[in-house]
Amino acid sequence: SAYAFAPQVIVAPLACLDVIINAVTAPRTLHWQKEELTGAHVLGVALVTLGAVCTCIFAEATDGMRSVFEWEQQLFWRPTSVAYLAGEAFLVLTVLGLLRGGKLRPAMRGIMLGCAAGLLMGNVFFAKALLSIIRGTMATGSLAAWCRPTPYLLVLAALSGPLCGHLFMRKGLAEYKGVFMV
Repeated sequence: SAYAFAPQVIVAPLACLDVIINAVTAPRTLHWQKEELTGAHVLGVALVTLGAVCTCIFAEATDGMRSVFEWEQQLFWRPTSVAYLAGEAFLVLTVLGLLRGGKLRPAMRGIMLGCAAGLLMGNVFFAKALLSIIRGTMATGSLAAWCRPTPYLLVLAALSGPLCGHLFMRKGLAEYKGVFMV
């Protein structure tokens, strides 16, 4: 994965290319759903592209290999990281409760499904940390990092986010047009 070799702030915006590709190709690939590429979709694609380009150009891109201890400090003990993870869990659980409670209008339901899917599938910092630890292990030959629970928690988090996000996305794509969900 590119996250092991380049700063996340550079690589992550390039992941938005799937949004652009999906929006542009949906009218052809999902023709049976009568997908259309509207002016609003074109504007959205242009804004996503502009955001990705600006992030890559103007981001502070310093990246180095971190030890397992540095990743633990960054992910589990830094107040902003803990607040982000708690906020994300709260938002996903709130969306799940609203979806199960049937308290959302159809358009808002689609937006919530898409937001939850994007939030969960878009988390690359666990994968970045895991790949950094793997890279460090390969560079040093030391397995000391694997005697701690952190790499295993990172494997779980790096896999569970996209898998859970996929469930939200699959539900959304079953109920709404692909362009709407993207």
